[in-house]
Amino acid sequence: MAPKSYTHLLSLLSFLSMLVPLRGAIVFDVYRMLQYEKVTTPFGSQRASVNQLAATLSSKPEALINSLVVSPLELMNETRFNELIHNKVDGFLFLFPPEGAPINRASLSSWKLLEQALLNQKFDFPVYFARSSSTQFLYQKLLAEDKIQASPMHDNYRLVVNAPEPKPIPNPTIANFQGWLAGTSATKADDGSLPTIAIVAHYDSFSIAPELAFGGDSNGSGVLALLELARLFSRLYAETRTHGSYNILFILTGGGKLNFVGTQSWLATTENRLLKSIDFTLCIDSIGKKNSEDGLFFHVSRPAKDDKTKRLYQAFSQTATSMKIPFEIVHKRINVSDPVAYWHHERFSRKRIISATVSHKNKPAPLFTESDLFDRQSTVDIKLLQRNIKFIAESLVKYMYNLSTHSNLTVFEGWLDLDTEFLSSWSKTLTKRSRMIPYFKTKDPILEGLERVLSEYASDVSNQTFKLESEYLFYDGMRSTMEVYKVKPILFDVILFVCIGVYLGALYFVLKWFGRDVRFDVNKKRS
Repeated sequence: MAPKSYTHLLSLLSFLSMLVPLRGAIVFDVYRMLQYEKVTTPFGSQRASVNQLAATLSSKPEALINSLVVSPLELMNETRFNELIHNKVDGFLFLFPPEGAPINRASLSSWKLLEQALLNQKFDFPVYFARSSSTQFLYQKLLAEDKIQASPMHDNYRLVVNAPEPKPIPNPTIANFQGWLAGTSATKADDGSLPTIAIVAHYDSFSIAPELAFGGDSNGSGVLALLELARLFSRLYAETRTHGSYNILFILTGGGKLNFVGTQSWLATTENRLLKSIDFTLCIDSIGKKNSEDGLFFHVSRPAKDDKTKRLYQAFSQTATSMKIPFEIVHKRINVSDPVAYWHHERFSRKRIISATVSHKNKPAPLFTESDLFDRQSTVDIKLLQRNIKFIAESLVKYMYNLSTHSNLTVFEGWLDLDTEFLSSWSKTLTKRSRMIPYFKTKDPILEGLERVLSEYASDVSNQTFKLESEYLFYDGMRSTMEVYKVKPILFDVILFVCIGVYLGALYFVLKWFGRDVRFDVNKKRS
């Protein structure tokens, strides 16, 4: 064999040696951090593709350079995150705990501070999230390798995500739903001759990782309350002797996490006659969270000066007292020049409609400051939610039927009792997938199911769709698959390359000298 052929063979084998260490790939789903623009200013993670070596918080500083850091959420905080960026890391993979796993308050508070900082910055490297249950094996392997990283021959792990360039989602479509329960003297559902009570909840959620915006409490609990109230009042209105003289309007809106754009669209497109008939609007937002100290806040924009408003507020306060629920009415004036609606009811208040938001939160959360990453089904306390729904129902009955003198009267019991199984089932359904707009489509089975259930208890159920026209522009590519490969260090390739070279060189000289002796013997025999 010619020397040139050996050179080619050596090059081929050395190249193959670079590929041999890649073996036993681990594959799991990952969820990318939100990428968006606000008036053309970019925020969030700008990159989706990954092809880097993995590191952990215990890795040496030199191992962090250009690596993708894998870390449980509870171990990360804003200070540590900034230190890692200073060490020139090139991406993050955050592992969030499984459903129901306990998270101490200190870690949760620390993460929320970091989350707010992340949402208001731009990063040119990828930031992903993954379930710790599917990545526990990888994380333990990385920690084990960190312990022996003093050895030049320790293994590395390469993380790979083959994802296309993220693209913007222009003007996504959002859906609103509404249904009616007609009062006694109304001939049509939209008859303006009777006053109307509007019960409103937004169904969407929000998270720093859009595919993980489950929103069990915010605002899954509000949606559950609206559906259960529709069921309860439909039964109450089904009996002639208990049929009320108010129309009841149930409204499910989208875009609640985006300055309540769904409600804004509904108000802009609804007939003025209907708006004028609305006597009171109750918005329900986050009323089922565990460890929320069991209290409720009644956020209003109008002080109780006139008799009607006094009677309304008294109905809720009186019911809270009889049910021994900590309750506080919080009055906040609206700045009409401020484009931001801090509470859901403020959209109605701007139309001079008496309205309120009931919530376990004592203050609003500005846009993109409250994420639902840890707000899952396990967050919701069904018994607490059931109690709060009953409180709302009893309060409305006191006001609608003028029962203020019957402070200890309980209406919703026996055949009008709440359905625990219904609430539990729908809580599980709502938290099966993300409901974050614009990634939550109008034809999603969850929305179709909500419309179908509302149709069972209310009449004239209809939906309204509209295009989101906002200063925010969101990007796609929020879910991908990550592959993990175990790779040998560069030193291993160098040693392997040298060994192969020595072996092939020795083989070449053996064959060369052996071939020379064979030719000599043949020539000697011929002569």
